[in-house]
Amino acid sequence: MFNSQNIAAYFPYIFCFMRINGILTMLPFFGDSPVPLKMRTVLAILMTVLIGSQLDFSLIGSVPLGLWDTLFYCLKELLVGVFLGFISRLAFDAMIMASSIVATQMGFGADKVFLPDYSGELDSFTALHRTLVILMFLSLNMHHLYIIAIKRSFEIIRVLQPNISGESLQTILTLCSEMFVVALQLSAPILIALLFATTALGILSRAVPQLNTFVISFPINFFLGILVYIATIAFYPDWMEQHFERLNESVSRIIKSLAISG
Repeated sequence: MFNSQNIAAYFPYIFCFMRINGILTMLPFFGDSPVPLKMRTVLAILMTVLIGSQLDFSLIGSVPLGLWDTLFYCLKELLVGVFLGFISRLAFDAMIMASSIVATQMGFGADKVFLPDYSGELDSFTALHRTLVILMFLSLNMHHLYIIAIKRSFEIIRVLQPNISGESLQTILTLCSEMFVVALQLSAPILIALLFATTALGILSRAVPQLNTFVISFPINFFLGILVYIATIAFYPDWMEQHFERLNESVSRIIKSLAISG
C-alpha cells in the first residue's frame, strides 16, 4: 500500500526540488526555450542535492503526511518557486518593455521577427536589445544573485512552512507597478530626443508647407533613436548592477513575507 509518509521520510529532497524547479522555470535565460528541459531538470537536481545537504529536514518527520498532504505541500513549494521566479523575471520584462516602447516610436512597430527562445514575435530593435541585455547579464555574473537568492529562500522559508500572505501579494503588485516606472526611465532619453525631433519637424512643416515631413520623419527618428541608444548603452552595465541589487532586496522582502506563519 502506498505510504507517502515513508516517501517523505526517505526522500525529503522532493520538496526542495519542487521549489527550485519552479524558480528555474520562471527565471530569464534558465527558463527560456533554448535551455533544454532535461538540462534544466538536471540543474534543479544538482542544486537540490547541494542546497538540501545543508538544510534541516527534522520538520518533515514531525508533520503527519498522507498522500494528499504530500501532494498539497509539493504544490505549495512549486507555487512559492513560481512566485520567486516571476519576481526575478520582472527585471527583464521591464527592459524589454522599454525597448518595445522606443521601437514603436522609432517606426519598428510593423517589423516583427520570431524568436524561438522568446516563444513569440518581437520587433527587430527589441530583439537586438534583448540579446545585448542577456549578454551583459551573463558577463556581469548577475545570475549568481539568483543562485544566492534560491539558497537564501530555504534558509528563511523552511521546507513545508511557506505561507502566501496578503503582504507578499501586495509586494508583488508593487513590483509590477515599478516595472512600468523602470521601463519609462530606460526609454526616456530616446523618447525625449524623438520628441524634440518631432517638434522640430512640426515647426519646419509650418515654415515650409511644401516639405513632406511625414515621409522624412521615419529615417530621422530611426537614425536619431539609434544614435541615442548607442550613446546610452555604455551606461547599461552600471545601471544593471544597481537594478538587480534593488531586485535582490525586493526578492528578500518577498521571501521574508512568505516566511510569516499563517
